[in-house]
Amino acid sequence: MKHSFLRSLVCAALAVVLALNAWGCGPAQTDEPQNEQEEIAMETISLNGQWEFYRDDTALGGKLRQDDELDGTPSLSGGEAVSATLHVPNPEQMFYSKLQLTMDFGTELVTADGELPTVYAKIGDGDEFSVDISDYTHNLKDTTHVIDVGLYGADLCEGNNTVTVRSNITSGPITLRSIDLCYYPVLMFRDTMRSITVPGVWETQLGEEYTNYNGVGWYLRSFDLPRLAKGQQYTLTLEAVDYYAEIWLNGRFITSHEDGYTPIVIDLAQYADFLQMHDNRLVVRVTDQDTASNATFPIKQTLAGFYHDSVGINFAGIWNDVYLTPRGQTRVVDMHVQTDIDTMAVTVQATLKNPVQAATVDATVTILDGDELLSSETIENISVEEARNVAIRSEQVIEHAALWEISSPKLYTVRVELYDGGTCVDTTQTPFGFTSIRAEEDKLIFNDRIIKINGILSWLGNWEQLSPRFDE
Repeated sequence: MKHSFLRSLVCAALAVVLALNAWGCGPAQTDEPQNEQEEIAMETISLNGQWEFYRDDTALGGKLRQDDELDGTPSLSGGEAVSATLHVPNPEQMFYSKLQLTMDFGTELVTADGELPTVYAKIGDGDEFSVDISDYTHNLKDTTHVIDVGLYGADLCEGNNTVTVRSNITSGPITLRSIDLCYYPVLMFRDTMRSITVPGVWETQLGEEYTNYNGVGWYLRSFDLPRLAKGQQYTLTLEAVDYYAEIWLNGRFITSHEDGYTPIVIDLAQYADFLQMHDNRLVVRVTDQDTASNATFPIKQTLAGFYHDSVGINFAGIWNDVYLTPRGQTRVVDMHVQTDIDTMAVTVQATLKNPVQAATVDATVTILDGDELLSSETIENISVEEARNVAIRSEQVIEHAALWEISSPKLYTVRVELYDGGTCVDTTQTPFGFTSIRAEEDKLIFNDRIIKINGILSWLGNWEQLSPRFDE
């Protein structure tokens, strides 16, 4: 009897492990460690195409709050850390989880040496995850913020779990109101998955029963990775997800994003140890807007457009491209291009960062017309401190450049390449055009001449013609 029980226990444990691996929650496969790879992968890896999809009508899941009320509203400023206890009765059901911190802070947060304001959290002795709160500090209206922080479900244990939260804020008011564990038990979904194409929306792909479905959908995609050079990492980009996205990679919660129109760009540097050469699992939970009075995201309070008012169609899903981009440890994290049509000058401002270690690099800023080199400038010996942004600026004049006109939208390319010891470690580029637009009283001035905009609203006649594309 005893041996029979032990065999049953072992089989049950094995079943859970296999299920976790199937949904990307298992341990990373380290058959080919990244830090020993020599080949350089510079091509973008597309994750478009067929994904698995599950319609979650029940929106299963829950939320656990810390056991005891926090002592007042503890401060996270000045290097102080706050610990609290979460009691987890059944961690095996919390395969996809995230920490949710409710915090109070304003716009005047100060960090050491200009670091980005960041909050860190971890469960017990598990991995510490961080989130950049810069975007929240730009909000001049609200001072109470709900912030999602990364979590690995396997770090949870049955019973009491210690959660530790800290920040890099040296001065300025930042306090912690509460700590919640949000979880979704999704293993039972595997038997009811179906295929869906990304990019696309579920209203136009999955049949009539999805035409007016404003609920929750789960997306799952597996992918392999090519070899990387030492020091290379990836950024993950989802160009648009409508409406609210929660994202896990190999069982680790990465980020959430509200807004169906702006891209989600994730630096995977802090998740490098979790990436595998084969069978990486990307999971995206999508929550649509709804017209219901108790909806999590009421349509009237979001940027849903107004077409749903006429035909009752509210599109949802991963409706734009998804891809991975190999990047160097020292990389360009932001770039802005400005043109002057009077002088034909191009001003390029780029922000560099190395999240791992300090480095010294050279930057080459190149202006191209197709494959033709028009101009180039090299900025040497740029010192990039660990985890700190550094800005560079290049101004170049392109004589006889063509303007971007409505009838002839001429585009050029600016490319920024970073070199370490003569080796290119990162490259990024963006198209741009020479143009100007401004408003003067009731006039619109485009390329130094007055233009008039005429047009009417056209409903076409078939709502499917307005849906986002999906590739066959």
